[in-house]
Amino acid sequence: MPRRTEVRPLIMLRDAPRRRLIVLTAAVACFAVLAAATWDHRARQTGMDAGLAPIAQSERLVREHAPVIGPPDAAITIVEFFDPSCEACRRFHPILKNVLAESNDVRLVVRYFVGHGSASKAGVRVLEAARRQGLFADVSAALLERQTSWTGATVENERRALAIAETVGLDVNEALQGMDELDIAKILETDRGDATAIGVRGTPTIFVNGKLLPSLEASTLEALIANERHAPEK
Repeated sequence: MPRRTEVRPLIMLRDAPRRRLIVLTAAVACFAVLAAATWDHRARQTGMDAGLAPIAQSERLVREHAPVIGPPDAAITIVEFFDPSCEACRRFHPILKNVLAESNDVRLVVRYFVGHGSASKAGVRVLEAARRQGLFADVSAALLERQTSWTGATVENERRALAIAETVGLDVNEALQGMDELDIAKILETDRGDATAIGVRGTPTIFVNGKLLPSLEASTLEALIANERHAPEK
């Protein structure tokens, strides 16, 4: 009776081509899926980029009501579609803050694109009240730095956001009186309409002189700004 150890190598030899074929087929399938996903991402990104050419000169990016940080007549305009409750916005904030601190030819225009329910809307209400008191930049920074303390689902979002804003100079009584005068719903509707028309899908989405920032990295933003500084005047 033949030993089992003598039969195994023969079975392995017979099955080896089949296994190689299976492995090769799986590898090809994986490559095809990866290539398709990459192509789809690039196609959607290219399609969005292609639509940006006329946007730089339109009101879709900059509206009269939008808060501005930095020189009003700056040669370089960064537009951020922003949600005060967005964690990614909080992480990207120091990068924008450093750029503005180190440049005298850059301004930041903030547009709202909210997606976190009552917390987002409460944050916008407080920010708009702060804008009326000339404190938008300070209050925005404070709310982002302490984001987790006022954005919870079971907390009084607006009350906590106001308390944080008060620590950087906001007159809470004046803010409360003025909030009801602000048409926050109209501002949010206008900003979301512009964001949708442009193709914004999430926050933060950044444009530099109408050009989409492809990745949320300091080096990428600095490179795009440098390119705009050296670009020939149109």
